[in-house]
Amino acid sequence: MSEKTKEVAIIGGGPVGLLLAKELEKHHFSYVLFEASGLFGGQMTKTYPEKPVNDVPGYPPMTAKELIDTILSEIDSNNLFLDSFVETIERQGDEFILRLKNGKEEKFFFVVIVTGLGSYRPRPLGLEGEDAATNILYAVHDLAPLKNKRVVVFGGGDSALDWAKRLSTLASETHLVHRRREFRGDVTTIENANVTIHVPYVPYQLIIKKKKVEAVTIRNVEDSSLIKLPCDYLLVNYGQIPSPSTFNLPQTPKGFGLLVDENQEIDKNIFAVGDVAFMSNRAKRVAPALEEIKNLIKALEERRSR
Repeated sequence: MSEKTKEVAIIGGGPVGLLLAKELEKHHFSYVLFEASGLFGGQMTKTYPEKPVNDVPGYPPMTAKELIDTILSEIDSNNLFLDSFVETIERQGDEFILRLKNGKEEKFFFVVIVTGLGSYRPRPLGLEGEDAATNILYAVHDLAPLKNKRVVVFGGGDSALDWAKRLSTLASETHLVHRRREFRGDVTTIENANVTIHVPYVPYQLIIKKKKVEAVTIRNVEDSSLIKLPCDYLLVNYGQIPSPSTFNLPQTPKGFGLLVDENQEIDKNIFAVGDVAFMSNRAKRVAPALEEIKNLIKALEERRSR
């Protein structure tokens, strides 16, 4: 990275950050993208790389990993840096100084925060022995080990339903356990799929032998009856517990997100797009963020021309 002040710093290397990098290149901005972890793609890469993604404008249906790999192939890798945790953002005159955890400092004229909901850790089942079990999954990075296996999926959102459908095509048994009779996700996803549904049930006990779950007992929340499900793998889809990366900037009092205007601006020349920016009715998807990127690019071009 050069000592010369670059135009734009992108903080966050998830799908929205990468798509922003693509647009900045198209409009001939100099930029650097900082990703705190060792992987690009955010939750798409870390949590559901094999999940089909079919709602990103400009890209045909593909897996999450394939989508991230495709976007990476479209931008200059020399501008992308992994393991680059930005600790502070300091305004100095017309520039911003970004200080990284590794001790480096970089100067930019514009900063765009694209950190989503921040860093994450999976929400666990909360059962004794869970931490030591080697066959409890919170993300699927390789489908091969699950082929012809008995898999129990926990969760009631779109991700759990999508995985239940996908696994039903290769697992010998697929069970879906949800605590309510109604699903938060679109239950039509698993219509005609070979999935055994257990509602309203919650996880009750793990039966573990040699650090592997051999069966899980689930409890009916209405009558406390128990069912024992022999299994080879558990897939927990209870979502993620976020640790926000918002750099002490102004946030909404109504929930989560940095306060932005119609140009995605938080304060002069510092912006936010994607889930980290508060938008009251915006779905947590990539597509709405593309409109925000358009607004941002327009604002940057106007300021560059002054």
